[in-house]
Amino acid sequence: MISDSKGSSRTGVTLTVKRIGKNLVRVTSDYPRLPVVEVPLTQAMGKILQSRGDCVFLLDRGPSPARLDVSFLNEVSWSGQQR
Repeated sequence: MISDSKGSSRTGVTLTVKRIGKNLVRVTSDYPRLPVVEVPLTQAMGKILQSRGDCVFLLDRGPSPARLDVSFLNEVSWSGQQR
C-alpha cells in the first residue's frame, strides 16, 4: 500500500481481484483500510483499466509478472505484481 495523508506505506498487503461479470471485477484485500470495490473494465493499448467511476484500476500484462495499480475511491492506492 502506498502512503497518503491518512497513513504511511505498508508492505505485505494482498489484493484479490475476482471477475463477477462480463467486464466487472470485485477488488478485496486483507487490509481493512482498503474498501471492497466493484470496477467496470475496458481494454486499451494492451492494458486493462477502469471504464468509469472513482477507482483507478490499471493492469499491465506486458511485463512478467503482470503489474496492477489500484486507487480506491481516489483516497488510497495499492501497487504490486501478480502472484
